[in-house]
Amino acid sequence: MKRITALLLSVALVATGFMGINIKSVKAETKEFNLAFGKQITGKFEGTSQSDNYHGYKFNLGSNTNLRVQVTSKSGSARWGVATKDKGYYGYTYAPSDSVIYLPKGSGYYLLVNGTGEYTLKVTNIGPSKVKFPKSSGKFKDVYSVSIPFTYTGTYDYADKYLKLKNSKPKMASASMSVYSNNTGTVTVYPKRYGKTVISLVMAGGNTAKYTFHVTRGYWYIAKGYKKKAPKPVGVKKPKWSSSKKKKLSIKKKSGKVKAKKGGRVTITAKKGKVKYRLKTVITDYKKLARKTYKEIKDAVNNPSKLKVYHCYRGLYRIRAGAQRIPVVYFDFGHTNYYGAMIRSKMIAYYDDTMNVRSISVSNDNNVYKKKVIKKKVYKK
Repeated sequence: MKRITALLLSVALVATGFMGINIKSVKAETKEFNLAFGKQITGKFEGTSQSDNYHGYKFNLGSNTNLRVQVTSKSGSARWGVATKDKGYYGYTYAPSDSVIYLPKGSGYYLLVNGTGEYTLKVTNIGPSKVKFPKSSGKFKDVYSVSIPFTYTGTYDYADKYLKLKNSKPKMASASMSVYSNNTGTVTVYPKRYGKTVISLVMAGGNTAKYTFHVTRGYWYIAKGYKKKAPKPVGVKKPKWSSSKKKKLSIKKKSGKVKAKKGGRVTITAKKGKVKYRLKTVITDYKKLARKTYKEIKDAVNNPSKLKVYHCYRGLYRIRAGAQRIPVVYFDFGHTNYYGAMIRSKMIAYYDDTMNVRSISVSNDNNVYKKKVIKKKVYKK
């Protein structure tokens, strides 16, 4: 996109005669000076041809900035361009105009203007671009990704080069940024856990815009008898804890230490100020899960009387990369096929967030963490 814009700009400049100007021969209207933030160049001129009568202002810039160029004419037409001796042109337009261009820090700039009739030139250093989020914060429950829009002032070239993205809690979420040429952009956030992170857009030389991003729902899988602390929302300090079903799971208000008493679903709430972070918790009773799984296996095979269980373990298993290890039961069993031949199968079973039993075929039990044997009298009961 930038290359196409530069090419079109060069073609336009050749067509209008600016590329043929010998900068040394242009007489500056003023001595070389620093065009500081808020300072203006103004002048009134009169010309009879666009092929001569070039007026030039020579200036320096102490920092990267945006210039607003306004050229008006009472009659006829006028045009302008910004050039350096070795870098070529940075901007170009026809009058009447009101345009903003980006210029990097440097010295020896020439602002060139010419036209027919009476025309007026006004150039203002409006400083670096500024960025803004439309909202200060957002709360989300279950999301894969969220696009947050933002706006900026000044030119695309400045924002694309000097706008930086910062994420206060990358463990909670990852983020990426896109800048568009119509003074807008988006930040896309990909949540990993529940909690809070602050997304900051830092404009070099300008301002910083912040967006507080909350994911208020998380999921947790534990086994009956679990006695450790609940996972705290990322970026949240000292929340107040509570349990929706104290008979199934108790939790200490300050420390967040839990005791899983019975299998089932419980909602743990971590409250900080006005924001409530809810942790949907599934408590697995290994014995009940083993019985349900054994029953489902028995109902699925061709000849239940020939079903033979070689191994049955309880343990933890990571269903997908980066996810939490969840409580599972592992069955290694033999059964007959349609022709009566004995075949061997291996599978793991677990509760999903709605307490339905899910199963996955596996090749072995190597990835089952902290294995413990479940005796036959438990699952055959």
